[in-house]
Amino acid sequence: MGDRFYAMGLPYAGEEADVAASALRAYMRGHVLDETNYVSRRGVLLLEGPGIGSWGRLGDAGKFSTNVLETLWWYAHNTGDWSLIEDRWPTIERLFVMPLEVRFHTFGRGEIAEMGDEAAPPLCYARMAWRVGDRDEYARGCSLFVREMAHLWLKFRGAELFREHWPVSSMEPYGDEIYLTNLWGDTAGWQIDGPEYPEETGERQYNNRWVRFSHPDVARALRDLLGDEVQEEIDLLTRRDDFYGVRRPVAHITPSIERLRSLLLDETDEELAELSPPGTWPAGRYADQIAYYLAFIWGARAGTETERVVPRDGQPGRWGTRVPWWPDEDPALVVQLTADPDLPHGDPTLSWHGWSPPQQAEGYPRSGHFSFGQIRADGE
Repeated sequence: MGDRFYAMGLPYAGEEADVAASALRAYMRGHVLDETNYVSRRGVLLLEGPGIGSWGRLGDAGKFSTNVLETLWWYAHNTGDWSLIEDRWPTIERLFVMPLEVRFHTFGRGEIAEMGDEAAPPLCYARMAWRVGDRDEYARGCSLFVREMAHLWLKFRGAELFREHWPVSSMEPYGDEIYLTNLWGDTAGWQIDGPEYPEETGERQYNNRWVRFSHPDVARALRDLLGDEVQEEIDLLTRRDDFYGVRRPVAHITPSIERLRSLLLDETDEELAELSPPGTWPAGRYADQIAYYLAFIWGARAGTETERVVPRDGQPGRWGTRVPWWPDEDPALVVQLTADPDLPHGDPTLSWHGWSPPQQAEGYPRSGHFSFGQIRADGE
């Protein structure tokens, strides 16, 4: 996934651009789109590797397969090698794992704290589908892009809704700074945390919000839709010395604060240099360095030029008429339904995730959950 930065940097590579493009072409054709480098399951390809698994399902491996689509789009867009996308389109379709992970009750893909993961890939997929003339897959990519942008909007605006209607699953006060992080399936819903809330927790997922964020067009959308909220959060991150706990940016994991300010706040290279003078720029792998330098290159542009990737009019090769949808293979209730006919008062009980009362009635195991009223069952 970090290799997208080699492709993103090509327009600025000068006389070495042709050599770099040739190397990328061999890499994309011989490795990235070699299906033997993936695990095949449920008709899709999973990118498993050290620390990245699917655990018999789709898991993180499915998320990272979908992220490969962004790397492929940057490569084709900056090299013009659209013949590769056309030749390997069936393989690329199998990398789009995200549709299998969308649920009716989560709207988009759940269990994602990282705002850099799931909006850009369907956008890139839709653009590639347009180029190869596949209208159905173009519609699929557009549909999921809109759903993921709705999730990103909620991650900025939704916390205040919870604060207004507090509490959710705990009487513990929220504190001054909270974020919507993961949208869990089943009955759990949005997970909330921040620097001080909850007092005891495992991983604080709000620290992962900007992991892998790198796409200028997603950043532009957030800037246009949520400018004030974005400015406030990025300024808050900038003031913290322990940004994500590390200061050394890693291309495919931790973005530099300079990258975020360049993309999301549209700051100039002079403004970025106040944070990080050129003599202090971090070293690292080439992809890490390119990712860092790009923030200053974007900030140094003389003006904003917009290139329309998908034209407002015109027809791709094969037009369809439907927006495809997918069966929800793992349906889930939005409340918990429990019942045990062998116990007294064994009528079904609806309860809410995470809540437990201060006391539990002896002999009534289900009294360990707060319930919504009562359900009376008549006979079998």
